Amino acid sequence: MPELPEVQTVINYLKTKIINQKINNVIVSALKVLKNATPKEFKKFLVNEHFVDIKRIGKYIIFILSNNKVLVSHLRMEGKYKISQFKAKYDERHVLVRFILDDFELHYHDTRRLGRFISIVFLITKIKII
Repeated sequence: MPELPEVQTVINYLKTKIINQKINNVIVSALKVLKNATPKEFKKFLVNEHFVDIKRIGKYIIFILSNNKVLVSHLRMEGKYKISQFKAKYDERHVLVRFILDDFELHYHDTRRLGRFISIVFLITKIKII
């Protein structure tokens, strides 16, 4: 299981690559990886959104998206993210989710298929204190 420094290293790397990238398509090849959505709902939730920031809460990776949306990811035992150029060859067996972005693809690999994604929409965007 990745420890906190390893999770932070993943975040630091992804910040240099995916911030401001638009999600053009999402391909889910393992249903188990989605905690609270079907692949169709997950795709609808993400397509046309942009990565705005990436944070960490414990070992959870928090992808801040445009339009008050958040994607939460946990790597569990062996999860990892890889950047792949379009049409580059890769081992499809362990790629559970492919995010097709403007300039490249972001792949979520997990040989044990234990990682999870949770999609969240912030319903409260502004709190007024009286």
